[in-house]
Amino acid sequence: MYALLESPASTEVLSSWKDIAKYLKRGVRTVQRWESELALPVRRRRGKRRAGVSAIRAEIDIWLSTCPTVTNEPEIDATLVSNRALLQQTSDLIAQSRLLQSNHARLRADLVLFRKELVLSVHRFVATVGGLPPEPAARNRESAKAA
Repeated sequence: MYALLESPASTEVLSSWKDIAKYLKRGVRTVQRWESELALPVRRRRGKRRAGVSAIRAEIDIWLSTCPTVTNEPEIDATLVSNRALLQQTSDLIAQSRLLQSNHARLRADLVLFRKELVLSVHRFVATVGGLPPEPAARNRESAKAA
């Protein structure tokens, strides 16, 4: 009448992380990671997140047969390569931005000095050509001497 009768070994319940890890020949932390990342079939008592766990060997065997296998040669995901390229480009752009900022600050300081020199040169020129008032720095020195 029953199409499949499960053997007692396949319905055996593993009642802790240690038992499950021992059955899978892995560490407890690895098995816990598989539960969260790869949906390892475990059951929690009383429906609480931190409650003790149990698992049925038959369910774990099915999970193992359907879970994709990992090869020794890791596949390089195209998105990972793309993300690395974007990170490198971003890093390069940040470095270029910092260089431009320092160049901008230096050029701005140079511009202020050149402007002052230009104003003084124009006043000197005007003073030598015609009888216009002397340059601003000379006026400041004369008013300081008078005081």
